[in-house]
Order: sequence, then C-alpha cells, then structure tokens
Amino acid sequence: MKNLSPKIILLIIIALIAGIILVRSNQSVDIENNTSTDQEVDEVYPLASCVTITSPQAGAEVILPLTISGTFTDIGCWKIFEGEAGFVTLEQAGAIIAGGTVDQGLITVSGDFYDQASYPLAFSATITELATPATGPIDMVLTERADLGEDGMMYIPQVVVMPIILE
Repeated sequence: MKNLSPKIILLIIIALIAGIILVRSNQSVDIENNTSTDQEVDEVYPLASCVTITSPQAGAEVILPLTISGTFTDIGCWKIFEGEAGFVTLEQAGAIIAGGTVDQGLITVSGDFYDQASYPLAFSATITELATPATGPIDMVLTERADLGEDGMMYIPQVVVMPIILE
C-alpha cells in the first residue's frame, strides 16, 4: 500500500501537466457538426485569434465586483445563442469559488452576433460575490456554451483559463 500512494501522485502530476499543455497549446476545436457520416467537420481556431480578454489582464490583482470584458474576433469561432456565450467561473485549487450561473458570470455579447460585420464582437460578464471565501492566486475560466449540436450530439465547449490574483 505504501508504494501505491506515490504512483497515484505521479499519475495526478502527469494528468495536470497534460492539462496545462492542452490549455496552453493555443488550439481549440469548434465542433460545428458532429454527424454520423464519419466525415471530418471540426473547425480548428487558434484561441489567441478567437478570444481577446481586455479586462482583467493575466496576473492582475482584482477585487469584486469583477467585470470581465473582451472580444470574439470571428463569427463561428465561439458558440453564441440569443446573446449568451457561456459562463465565467473563478476557481481555486480546482474548486469553483464564484460564477457559473445566470446571476454570476454569464457571458453576454453586444451587437449582431449573426453578422460578420459586427466582429470583433464585444462580450462581458460580471461576478459580484464569492460562493466560497478566497484570496490569492486563482484561475478565471471562460467556458463556451455546451449546447446540443445540430445533429443532437453534445457540443464540446472551448475553455480559456487565465490566472489572476484575488485581493
């Protein structure tokens, strides 16, 4: 049993490193159609050219209420439905400490998200209170809508993780 614990710790470390590499690879998959025809229909967008977070900046010290703002650079690179584009959560040590609800952290867009001429399209979200008290380094996580695709298959959302410091 004593040898099992280090193996589990090693597996967790490997999984964390793989997750960091995946998040920082600057690529994401936007599944427009997940059909049963076995045809490749996934579109790959570099996140750096799809989502621009203007506030807060990575590593910034922030206080609540926190307003997150930025732009989506191209039509179709991030799922938007009826003006809503997903949620922002604040996470510390893997636990959600704020956001992720309609009242806290809903990402909304301004402008006609169906018209390419409206891009770059501004978005914003606000978090006013913590569900769990916390300070120090945290992750601000933007998660795209996870709706059903046109064929009824679950859509795999894109995720953007940015470190910030909560005062």
